[in-house]
Amino acid sequence: MLNRLYFHLHALILALNLTACGAMPSLPSSVTNGARLTEPDLTSVELLFWDNKNLGFGHVAVAIKAGGSSGDDIYVSYAMGNDFTVDMEKHGKDPQRLSLPPPKGETFSQFLAWYDESPYANPFDDNYGRDYGLLHHNCAHAALNVLRHLGYKIPISADRPLALRPIQVFRAASSVAG
Repeated sequence: MLNRLYFHLHALILALNLTACGAMPSLPSSVTNGARLTEPDLTSVELLFWDNKNLGFGHVAVAIKAGGSSGDDIYVSYAMGNDFTVDMEKHGKDPQRLSLPPPKGETFSQFLAWYDESPYANPFDDNYGRDYGLLHHNCAHAALNVLRHLGYKIPISADRPLALRPIQVFRAASSVAG
């Protein structure tokens, strides 16, 4: 009986992992990331939050718009392939947007060095999304990591809070938005 209970609990956790904010969809050929910015010049950082679907869990992503002539942007939507179109199709509505003041100079350069080596930068890599887990590394954890590496002091305790939800990151980031 205990083995059967364990099996059902494991199946439920697996199902939640697959349906919550970052179950890896089949990626369309239009997925782009622009991960490696060539100029450390930002025009905006936005946190995007969808409060629907996925058993009420929602989804959160970070959009970084680059200034200058490079035209490269970063969109982190873990593990949704870093594609805004995929997010819109999955969630069926526009997200709530929170504009954050862009980091300057060295902070952004350090972010770029970190980002290029992060698990979020390459959605076409075979390892992309493999560490996804509803409780320990979901879209909210990814957004929190990105925001912290951009230099924002997001008031959420611990580096990897257990079962972090997208709404928690969105609300905490609101306190640094001004």
